[in-house]
Amino acid sequence: MKCTHAQKADILQKCRDWVKNESPVHLQPVNSPCCEAVRAVRNRNMDCIVDLLTSEERSRHSVSKIRQLHNMCDEDEL
Repeated sequence: MKCTHAQKADILQKCRDWVKNESPVHLQPVNSPCCEAVRAVRNRNMDCIVDLLTSEERSRHSVSKIRQLHNMCDEDEL
């Protein structure tokens, strides 16, 4: 199953302090609502989320930061 637009919206909203194209950067704890949204995506596949971004979303959000969520939200890192 691929990721959904609802999952993308959830990540952009719940992870907004991390994924926006601005400073300062706010790391997300593994037990945060952001990471819960990331883990809701099968295999934490952030490339799938990036593929769903519109050009306007790409201008406001960092693609590289979205991809980093895969590792930042890995429960094995607890």
